[in-house]
Amino acid sequence: MVSTLSPDGAVSAPRMQRAGVVTCLVIDDAELDTSVGDVAHEALVRLGAVVVVPSGDGLVGAFRRMTDALRAVLELRTQLPASRLALCAGETGSRGEFGSIADKATRLMTDAEPGSTLLSKLAGVLAMDHLPSDRTLFERCERGDRERCFELRNA
Repeated sequence: MVSTLSPDGAVSAPRMQRAGVVTCLVIDDAELDTSVGDVAHEALVRLGAVVVVPSGDGLVGAFRRMTDALRAVLELRTQLPASRLALCAGETGSRGEFGSIADKATRLMTDAEPGSTLLSKLAGVLAMDHLPSDRTLFERCERGDRERCFELRNA
């Protein structure tokens, strides 16, 4: 579960002002030692993440635009080649909370193999028209109760 600490020490769900649809990018913590974690955090902020928060399994960046999130994925994929990345898009709550979207992205990331990037079905559909020509999406159908998703691959 993704959460943040408020100034009084209480745990609260992360929120975005004036949000509607948000795309959450989760980077696993396998490579996130202090220096690499700083690189990932700086890249997320530089590439347009409105909120960056740690989660139990890595680092979550929340983006207002899919194109910014996709640009971050492509850059982080080259900077952190062994990390697992996941993108999930969805509508925020009435007060801008996006914890459920970040949690879904985190679950998706835990299903990824090291060095791979998974996108939720909605994130994949939104990203399709914005991929560079050297990248493609491969639809994955997992057995069991997991939903369909896309894997970002070299074309």
